[in-house]
Amino acid sequence: MFLNNNFYRIISVNQTGEGQGTVSLALLPDCKVYEGHFPGKPVCPGVCNMETIKECACKILGRDDLRYDSIKLCRLTAVATPAVCPEVTVEIKTEPKDGGYTVQGQISDESQIYMELKGVLV
Repeated sequence: MFLNNNFYRIISVNQTGEGQGTVSLALLPDCKVYEGHFPGKPVCPGVCNMETIKECACKILGRDDLRYDSIKLCRLTAVATPAVCPEVTVEIKTEPKDGGYTVQGQISDESQIYMELKGVLV
């Protein structure tokens, strides 16, 4: 996992069904990513949110070798920052498909959704 213990730290993993679950994360404000995105007013880059959803799906599936094959929907609905939302929850739903998995992921906290994603992991 590329971003785990760098961009975020896993607080807990809750498997809610076969290929489904939630992962609670603490965003790590000292990560180098925030120095460039943006200095003094750090925000979570969309590409890091996408990678976070993939890594959380891998955690739920017990795999570490998956990558995106395609992305059907990727919607940034609010700006996540480690100052505003130091902890987030990633909801994951997967289904087996043609040697891979369809994945639906959402990053949120108690007050709002930051990203929604639908895609295929192989």
